[in-house]
Amino acid sequence: MKSFARKSGTVILFGLLLAAFRAPSQLPDVGKAVNQAAGTVKKAVDDFFSDVKNRTIAGAGQIGQWSRDAAAAGQKMATDFASCPSPDAQRLYDDLKAKRNEAQTTRNQAAQAVADADAALAKCLRTWPDGPNGVPASPCRATYGGLPFKGIRDSAQAAVDAFNASMNALKALKCITGCNRTAGVDYPSCALAGAPGGGPVHVNVGGMTAAGAHPAPIGNSALALGNGFDVCVEWDPGAFRPVWNPGPDGVQAGVDVKFPKCKRTVHVPGTICTSWDITLILPKLKELKLVPIEVQAGDLKIELATQTFSYVTVEQAASCSQEAVLCTGISTGIIAMPPAILPVDLARSLGPLCRDRTFMGCLQPAFGLVVVNKTASVPDPSQGTVSWKGPKIKAGSLRIDLTRPEFAIACRQKGPGPNTGGAPSVTCATKHLDLPFLCLDPRWGSVVGNP
Repeated sequence: MKSFARKSGTVILFGLLLAAFRAPSQLPDVGKAVNQAAGTVKKAVDDFFSDVKNRTIAGAGQIGQWSRDAAAAGQKMATDFASCPSPDAQRLYDDLKAKRNEAQTTRNQAAQAVADADAALAKCLRTWPDGPNGVPASPCRATYGGLPFKGIRDSAQAAVDAFNASMNALKALKCITGCNRTAGVDYPSCALAGAPGGGPVHVNVGGMTAAGAHPAPIGNSALALGNGFDVCVEWDPGAFRPVWNPGPDGVQAGVDVKFPKCKRTVHVPGTICTSWDITLILPKLKELKLVPIEVQAGDLKIELATQTFSYVTVEQAASCSQEAVLCTGISTGIIAMPPAILPVDLARSLGPLCRDRTFMGCLQPAFGLVVVNKTASVPDPSQGTVSWKGPKIKAGSLRIDLTRPEFAIACRQKGPGPNTGGAPSVTCATKHLDLPFLCLDPRWGSVVGNP
């Protein structure tokens, strides 16, 4: 069969040569004969490719659009989707997957067409082989080279690769699905309490820390009743400010603390005379010429002075003067800005430039907490007042140190009794303020919920 095919091709070529060397009177028929012979060759060659030449590859016209869709999806970021996981991201992923499957079908059909064309070329070359060293080339090659299947196969494969890359990129996008641990502030809340009878009284003031940490003491002074006690009359109130660090992985929060501390103390005697025998102290006062000689016991009055001291506590403010807003997706139209914690008025003024806004709590005062200085008074017998008033004497008064030894004989009762209020104690408890919008440990998930 092979030898017959080669002989048939040789006979046709020989006929062409004879036509070319005919007598001049027959020359007008040469062109017609050549055209007829060429048509015969083309038809014979086309017969080899008849099963594949007119084959239609499904989806070949969509390859360009597929490539553009895959490229656009590959540019998506987690911030392009409003929720986590995102239904929009899931729909986009499913759409890419469906189109990838179509592209794979197109690629497979084109690859089969290429394989069939390769087989047809091999058969054709056995009948119409190339000349020596490939010159002249077989007419089979021209027909084979005009087939589009290799280009369709390669373009469809490139679209499949682009879809796979975009789908993998979508699967890799992470977003915050929740929070394992929110921020909070531990702050001291202090109150004044009367001293228990006897024994030392301790003042412990807790510090402010980020949620989950242990509060640090900012003062610890014993108020010993027997030997007197020191009270703080001037405080450095301290300060604290929020530390908000918004970033691509969420908002980190904490508290930068300057703890309150005492700047100046005064000593108050702990043993206080709570009841005086006027008949015993009056002779001493007259002996020391501190009161007029005419003063009688009924004219005399003894009062203890008080020593005012202050202490610091932290309370929740009655109102928030400036709210804080986390502004994400900030864009000037030219460049994108990182997330920022802004006053709510500024965030509103940015309008569409601040695309996403989340209320974060109070900015002023920080976390809605304020440092409050409070005052209290304790009796101070070193600054007593002796006054007198009667029908036959001129009224008067003087300040006197009632702790002087010569007056001790006139004291009926000693100690921190109810008449004096006793030695006060400032007791502080640690309170916790949750900051639910500030996440210290975000829980991460995938934007695409079901890849």
